[in-house]
Amino acid sequence: MVATDQNYLRFFSLGGVQRGVQCLKGSIVSMVGNDECIMIAYHAGSNYLAGQNIEFILIDSNKTVLCKESVALSPGATLTWLG
Repeated sequence: MVATDQNYLRFFSLGGVQRGVQCLKGSIVSMVGNDECIMIAYHAGSNYLAGQNIEFILIDSNKTVLCKESVALSPGATLTWLG
């Protein structure tokens, strides 16, 4: 999988053939993955209450969304690690 600066996730086979594309609501903050799935944190909209509006999505190797939730960050906090 490749994340682009235009908020796209591009899925590739082991041979390098693109298998699919998915667009996220906002820019990617962080991502981590293994052989079976990938977790991506991204900006889900504009800031509110002096905090960031960040969501994460967990996707398996078949491009199935396993989980999608908001990230609870205190006002002024920074997401520094995902894993």
